[in-house]
Amino acid sequence: MKTALFIMFPVPSHYNICFGLADSLRKKGYRVVFAGTPTLRTHIESQEFEFAELAYMKEIVVANWRIALGLFIVNVFEKKARRVRYREFLTSVDAVQYVCKTISPNEIYCTVN
Repeated sequence: MKTALFIMFPVPSHYNICFGLADSLRKKGYRVVFAGTPTLRTHIESQEFEFAELAYMKEIVVANWRIALGLFIVNVFEKKARRVRYREFLTSVDAVQYVCKTISPNEIYCTVN
């Protein structure tokens, strides 16, 4: 049996859009797995798809130009801040690799914001 893994931005609307494609893959005999945050488990399982927990990187919301400038300055001049963000990035990459290794998908579907 082939396996399809969906990894996307962790909000219900992104999952809802993919449920049609996932359902057609399921009808073709695929095992369909959605990766997501624990808060989305019920939403995914209510559509009768498998769920795999995935830790996502923290999101930084830039509300105005002052915050953007402040983040830019901190990231340019503070080595510690750069190291922390880079470590968070590598942790997220490891989480995706772990899910992929565990699920062993034949196909991976990703959406971006």
